[in-house]
Order: sequence, then structure tokens, then C-alpha cells
Amino acid sequence: MKISFALILLASLSVNAAPLKRDASYPIAESYPIAESYPIAGRGYPIAESEPIADSYPIAGRGYPIAESEPIAESYPIAGRGYPIAESEPIADSYPIAGRGYPIAESEPIADSYPIAGRGYPIAESEPIAESYPIAGRGYPIAESEPIADSYPIAGRGYPIAESEPIAESYPIAG
Repeated sequence: MKISFALILLASLSVNAAPLKRDASYPIAESYPIAESYPIAGRGYPIAESEPIADSYPIAGRGYPIAESEPIAESYPIAGRGYPIAESEPIADSYPIAGRGYPIAESEPIADSYPIAGRGYPIAESEPIAESYPIAGRGYPIAESEPIADSYPIAGRGYPIAESEPIAESYPIAG
């Protein structure tokens, strides 16, 4: 009885001596060794040799490869992430609107923009800032035919009055 128990024990040990597979292990092909894998979301995925780890860029806490035509130096942070900007719209030409940078065409430079409600909007050269008039705390362009001197305050705002009714000929009604 002792011999049969020993044989059974020896047989069970030889069967259990085989290596166990891990539940969380993923096979990596020999062409993609572990050293070239990159952790994304806590797992390792192979990266091709044409896109090494050095060319990857962290967006939202993960690394994604960036093509050589759009290097990291030309990316611009918008809303905390980096997006590539074409060479035709460099960072220097961008203008912050509502805390973000949007490209402005060369025909409308930043110097010609005018702040309305805390944001910058381009103003055409035919209506410069000097000819704008504040109404309700905002700037609106006034045509040259109605200059600021001919405007009349009604209810705390300025409205243009025709030349046929100048301020001297107006009559106060209701106070």
C-alpha cells in the first residue's frame, strides 16, 4: 500500500511540475520584443520600429505616435491637449478667444481685432476702432455720416440724430 501511494504521489508531482500560464500574460511576437512595447492603459502593445517611443506624444495620459511630418514642436495646446498646426498657420498667428487659440488669417491680424464682450473679433479696415461707439458697454461701428458728436443719449445709450434735428433743437419731454 505504501508503494502504490508513493507512485501515485510521484505521478501527481510529475504532472503538476509543468509550468503554469499566467492569466494576464499576452504573447508578443519575436519581431516585437518586450523592450519595444509601450504601455498604453496599463498594457503593452507593440510599436513598429518606424515609430519608436521617442516619437510618441502624450495626449490624455496616453502615448500615441506622431508622424514625422507633424513633429511635437509644431503642436499647439488647445484645451490641454496638443494638436498639430499646419505650417501655413503658425502659433504666432493664433489668437486667444475664450481661452483657446484659433488661427487668424493674415488679412485680419490681431492688431485690427476689437474686444466685444471680452472676446476679440476682427474689424474690417473700413471700420477702425477709433470710429466705433460704445453702446451698452460694447463697441459697434458708426458710419461716417453719423459721427459721435451728432449722437444723442436716450435711456443711457447713444442713438444717431439726423442733421435736420440737432441737439439744440430737441425738446425735453417727461423731465
